[in-house]
Amino acid sequence: MKAFAAAVAVAAGLAWSAPAAAAVPTDAEVVQIQKLLGFDVAIERVIVGKIDKADEFKAFNDTQRGCIKSELLPEFRNVMRQSFRDLFGDGDTIAAWTAFGQTKGGAKFVAGMRSQILASIDSAVEGTAKQPEAPEFFKGMDAEELMQVMEFMQSPAGKVLERDFPDTDITPAQVEKVGQRVSERCGIEMPKV
Repeated sequence: MKAFAAAVAVAAGLAWSAPAAAAVPTDAEVVQIQKLLGFDVAIERVIVGKIDKADEFKAFNDTQRGCIKSELLPEFRNVMRQSFRDLFGDGDTIAAWTAFGQTKGGAKFVAGMRSQILASIDSAVEGTAKQPEAPEFFKGMDAEELMQVMEFMQSPAGKVLERDFPDTDITPAQVEKVGQRVSERCGIEMPKV
């Protein structure tokens, strides 16, 4: 009986000393990192640009296109939220990025990233082959700011930039659901895109 009690005590001690599994990012944490990196604006620019510029939507008036956007945006935001959740993996990684963004070097770095992301999105929406200018994240940074960036990029949180971005495609079932809502709420058939 004493051996059993000792085994239970050892097992309990190991359980308490083992590192806790990192929590999956909450919706609020994902929205926070999307804002930090400029994806909150980019997501809307992609959908608005696609609907306003694509030939498939030219037959619709502004009100109809606005209705389509209002149905498609929430679905696309959900897909992107899951993609960011998968990319960052846990709330601690997002917290590290948020803290980094509050340092002098981090603030300049994420501002540069945000600028690059939005320039790339705008270029894609306009259908231009023009690539945005090379990032200038490090221009104007002093030695301390450069060190902040270099140290962060070597951290596990900084390694997020080395990962492949998860799938952002809307599934056929989601497309069908959006198409049904567009038909019901907008009174039009959603074009195949």
